[in-house]
Order: sequence, then structure tokens, then C-alpha cells
Amino acid sequence: MLDTIDRIAADYLKPAAIHAAEEGVFQLSLWEALGDVGLTTAMLPESAGGLALGLHEVCDMLSRCAYHAMPIPIAETALAIALVSASNPQWTGPLADALIHTYSKEQHRLVLSASLQKEELMALRVGWAGQAQALVLVDEQGTVSWCDRPRQAWQVVAARRNLAGEPREDVRIHAEHISTRSHGMGLHHRFEQMGALVRAAQINGAIERTLQLSIQYANLHLMQSLVMAGANTPHGRWRSPRLVRVRLQVFVLILPTKSTVRWALLANIACIALLAGFTHGVMNLGTRPIGSPALALGRLNLALRPYGITWFVSNGWLPIC
Repeated sequence: MLDTIDRIAADYLKPAAIHAAEEGVFQLSLWEALGDVGLTTAMLPESAGGLALGLHEVCDMLSRCAYHAMPIPIAETALAIALVSASNPQWTGPLADALIHTYSKEQHRLVLSASLQKEELMALRVGWAGQAQALVLVDEQGTVSWCDRPRQAWQVVAARRNLAGEPREDVRIHAEHISTRSHGMGLHHRFEQMGALVRAAQINGAIERTLQLSIQYANLHLMQSLVMAGANTPHGRWRSPRLVRVRLQVFVLILPTKSTVRWALLANIACIALLAGFTHGVMNLGTRPIGSPALALGRLNLALRPYGITWFVSNGWLPIC
């Protein structure tokens, strides 16, 4: 599965496509290519045409898509299917029937999104609502609603983008056009947990790619330094290269158990800040002591401690040449 994602990324994530996505153009060809191999609806049961993947396999898939920074709503679609599955575990209820019926019509073009509904007739910052054929919304009482575009069950009233440039839109819900609902205890809290898990998987893929690029840059910078050092030695002889090691911080983020999603943004900011410190330390080999990650981590500890967020750190070494 991961090799398939790598191949599709190489075929469809060309500079022109990336530029178009940054301008707000939905990458339908990329979406259909992933759909052709069953990845966009991988959590559907096999009887409905899916791959029946569990959350573990789906998180691996989402991590790889984030590794390539794919500008597509695959996480939102996975969350919508997971929410339907949570409310209809045997895939026999009204929500499951609505999803399977919509998939039978749209096939590989199917785009779904899921969101919390905190107001009666509004859902805020819904991902990719403008491209979705259906929205799956859950309120604080655990009521899950299936909003179908052909029924004009919602209307986009404000279009925004998050820091990654992904669409986040406020939508007005037309309750009279919602014909399919389901209710289950704890679905609101469970959706929050699934959302945090999906975002963590995406962060993991992005961090992996950032780390690889940082090490590649460090190796290139090191080789350039060795060439310059060799040119400046008497008779042009090479100096013996020394093994350069980059210090890594292995970290675990512990969040307050009852406010997982509330702190998701802080977790994103913390990861970005930590990576910025790590990358800055790597890119300045030989010009300053390596310690930027530890410094960044210390500042994060102080900044996040009042909010109940704690970082536990262990040190390790990674040879890069």
C-alpha cells in the first residue's frame, strides 16, 4: 500500500499540480488515482466495495499521504466513514445505507467530510465542504446526521483555509433536508479521539519527511565544507573526515485526557516549533553548538506547562555521514 502511494505521488504531484492546489484547485486526477486502488474508501466493508481496513492500517496510509503533502481530503473522508461505522457497527443502519448508496453512484469520485456540530444550524471550519458529496456531522448529544449535497442539506457561508492551505468552511445546515440520522452514546467523544488520532498520523508523516530533508541538507552542507577544507590544506590534501553526529530528541506528548482535540492545535504548533529548532541546529553544523532542539524543547515546556501539556524527552544520537 505504501509503495502504491509513493508511485501515485511521483506520477501526480508535479510542480504544476502543486501550484494549482495552492491556488485552490481541487486535484481530481490525484483523488481518482487513489480511488482507483481503493484507498479513498479503504474503511468501507468488502461487501460495499471497500478494503475493510482498520484504524491502524488507515493511519499508516494517512501518514504516507502526509509524507508527500498530498492536497486531498483523504483524512476527512476516512473520518466520515469511521464515524458512520461507529454509529452502525454492523453496517446495517440508515447511515450505512446512505453511505453505500452514495458510493455506488460516485465511486472513485466520492468525497466525504466529517465535523462536530456545536450549533443547531451551523457547523464551523468543516474540511473540504465545498468539494464533498456528503457531510457527516455529530453533535454533543451523540446524534449523527447525514447531509446529502443533492438534497441541498447545507450551504457554505464562509470559506477559509488552515495553515496548510486546506479548505475550512463554515456551513449552514438545512435541517428540513436531512432525512437520515442516528444516535449513539459517546459518539461525540469518540469522534474527537479519532480526529486526534488521524491528525497525529499526519503529523508523523510530515515529521518523517522533514527529518529526511534536514539530514539530506546536512550531508550536502557537510560535503561542501569538506571540499572547502581540502582545498585550503597544504598541497591540497584532504583532511581526515570525522564522523559527524546530529543529536535527536525522542519525544512523547501527553495531553489532558478530557480535552484531546482542544489541544490539537497546540500540539501542531509545538511539533512545528520543535522541528524548526532541530532543523536550525542541523543547518548550522560547525558554526554553533548543536543544541537547538533541547533549547526549543525547554522553551516549549515552559510555555505549555500552564495548559497541562508535558513533554518527556530522551536523548539519542544519529550518524549522518
